[in-house]
This record gives sequence, structure tokens and C-alpha cells, in this order.
Amino acid sequence: MKKVFFCVVLFVGISQSVHSSDFDFQSHYYGNYLDSIAMTGNLEVLQSEIIKLRNNKEVNSLTLELLGNYKQILNYKTNFPVKNSSKLEKFVTSKRIEEKYFSESFAGENAYISYQNYLENADANNFFEAAKYYFIANYLRTKNIDFNLRNIPDVYKLALDLHDAGEYQKSLDYIEANKVDPGNNYILKNYNDDINALVDLNQKKLKALSDKELYWHSKKNLTKSWFFSIGLQSVFQPSHENIIFDFSTQTPAFVYTQGLVAKQNNFGFSINLQHTFSDRFALGVDMMKTQLSYTSEFDLNQIYYDYSFDVVSTHLKGIYYLRKYVGFRPYVAVGVGYLSATREESEVKVIINPLGPISNSYTLPEKTFSSMHSLYEVGIQFIANGNSQLFFNVKATFYKNHDEDIALKTATKSIGLDIGFLF
Repeated sequence: MKKVFFCVVLFVGISQSVHSSDFDFQSHYYGNYLDSIAMTGNLEVLQSEIIKLRNNKEVNSLTLELLGNYKQILNYKTNFPVKNSSKLEKFVTSKRIEEKYFSESFAGENAYISYQNYLENADANNFFEAAKYYFIANYLRTKNIDFNLRNIPDVYKLALDLHDAGEYQKSLDYIEANKVDPGNNYILKNYNDDINALVDLNQKKLKALSDKELYWHSKKNLTKSWFFSIGLQSVFQPSHENIIFDFSTQTPAFVYTQGLVAKQNNFGFSINLQHTFSDRFALGVDMMKTQLSYTSEFDLNQIYYDYSFDVVSTHLKGIYYLRKYVGFRPYVAVGVGYLSATREESEVKVIINPLGPISNSYTLPEKTFSSMHSLYEVGIQFIANGNSQLFFNVKATFYKNHDEDIALKTATKSIGLDIGFLF
């Protein structure tokens, strides 16, 4: 019994759906048919066809409702009972200024053609025919606007659904296929603004995907093998532990051991030259110059110092690229080289009698230190395309001294940005 009831409900539902579809198809079919008659200007035939349809029992309610809309065309004569009257001429002449509102993109093709017929008759001073074609054009334009007003919310909704589903190009294609000229209709203008905003958003999303595809998923190989770059680095200067000031040969004798505190982080300049031997491996020379400064105020140990090192390091390094194609190319590098650090001559002050206070000054002479030096680096290189002559590097570098007696701290870190040339 339940199965029978379900089948009956399903059948009724399908029947109603088909019947509703027939309603839409019938009214659409007869509407196009009557519009084609109206465009000929033969209103007697139009009226005759409307009467036939009204008497046709198979015509549905939607079609009957449509037939009533043609009254504004059939009744146009009641406004101008006298042919070529001054009232008629004035009316026809006044409608010339509406030409921009009858563009084909806004009013529709049928309304545009009918308005051109109006203009031809107005130019020939055939004002009665001109008025007739103006009413026909105005009806067809209103019909086209009404259709767009019903359709455009659905267009926007479906285009938005496609966008939300990530189908940005399909959303653009659907908007293009269903675009509407809003003309002077403010409702259509508002929807059109929303649609234009959606177009912009789709285009931005597609560009972002294109950039990602180009820079992260590109399969284009490099065409050049030499890289030369210059860079700016921010050097994170460490404090030094257990530095010794030994003035035992001076008077009064003084020996002091204390950790130095970094005065400030400094900038460094780098130069790099490298050559690629395969898609992923390269060998290069790296040189970096910076300055490291140390300072201390009078403290519990009663000592003051303020001096700097000019540091130059040179390395031979090997580079491995995680991606061999153009675009974004993450890499790691390891290098070994030589460090030279020159300490400037400076003065160290020591308080001899804190109650005085009495202080004594010692001269810290200029001195150059050297050490074996290693480099460990990670970074991302960016090359726009295979024929590009420029590239950029963003990198983080860790430097390590291999001489424990050196006056500098054994490790230094930096981050840097390089701009370079390919050849």
C-alpha cells in the first residue's frame, strides 16, 4: 500500500513539473511569434492572431496573461486620432533623444530594429508610422528589461556558486555568456556592479593561481649558468664570553676577564659569484664585510671599553637547489673559508679607587685576528623566467670560527637580500 501511495505521489509530482515546463515553453513560443508580427508593423494581423489565441482552449493562463501585454501597441492610435497632427509631430520629434536607451545591448535586438524603423519614418516625416514603431520598440525594450531583471539574479547566484567552488574561469565564462547592458535601469546597474566586482575577484584568483603555477610549479629550465650578486645583510652580533684584557706589562698592572656585550647589530655587504654544473648543483665564492662592536659601561668590575672589529670573510661554497626550474628555488649551501678581523686601537678605563673615584686608562692596540671559517646557509632564489637576466635571493646564514683563541665570538648569524645578474 505504501509503495502504491509513493508511486502516485511521484507521478503527480512529475506531471506537475512537466506541465509547468509546458506553460513556460508555450508562453515563450507564442511571445516570440507575436513579437515577430509586431515588428512588421502590421498590427491588424497582430490583433487577429491575438484573438485566435484567446479563443484557443489549449492556450494556458501564462500565455493569456502575455496576450494582454500587447494592448499598449494595439491602442497607440487612441493617443493620436488625427494623422500628421502637430501633437503627433511633437511626440515623434521628442523621442529622438531616447536613442541611447534603445541600443541593441540594452534594449535587445528586436527593440533596436524597431527603433531604427521609427527613425527612418521620422526622417521621412511619416509621423504616424514613426509613432507606431516607437510604441513597438518601447514594448519590446520593456520586455527585454523585464527578462533581464528576472534572469540576472540567477546569473549572479550561479556565477557566485562557481566562484565559491573554485571554478573561477567557468564563472567568468558564464558571466560573459549572460552579460547584460544595464542602460539606465538602476536595478540592473546595481546587479551589474556586483557582477563586475565578482569578475574582478575571479580575475585576481586566476592570476594568483597562474603566479603559483608559474613560480612554484613551472617546468621551464634555466638558460644561463653564471650568477653574480651583491647583497645587504643584517648581522646579529653575539656577546663574547671570557674575553681577557691583559695589561700585566703596564703600570699599574691589570688583568681582566669578562664577557663582552654586543653594542649593536650591524649591516654587512656581500658579493657572490657562482656557476651551475647541473640543474641542481652549483659552486660559488662568497665574500662578506661587516663590523662588530663591543661596549661596556662602568659596572661592578669598574671597567669601561668601547671598540669594534672590521670583519671580512671569504668562502668557497657548494649550493644545492631543491627545485631545478625557474620561479621560486629553495636551496641549501655549505662553505669553508677564511676570516680576518681587525680590531681598532681603543682605550680601556679601569676604576682604581671606587671611593675616589680614581681611574686609569690602558691602550688596547690595533690587532688583526684570523681564523678558519665555515658557512651554513638556507635561502630562496627567485628567477621570473628562463630568459630572465635578474634574480633575487633571500637567505639566512650561520658563520662559525674555528679558532677558540680568537677575540671574536665563535658564531655569528645574519639574514640577507641579494640582487643579481644571470649570464
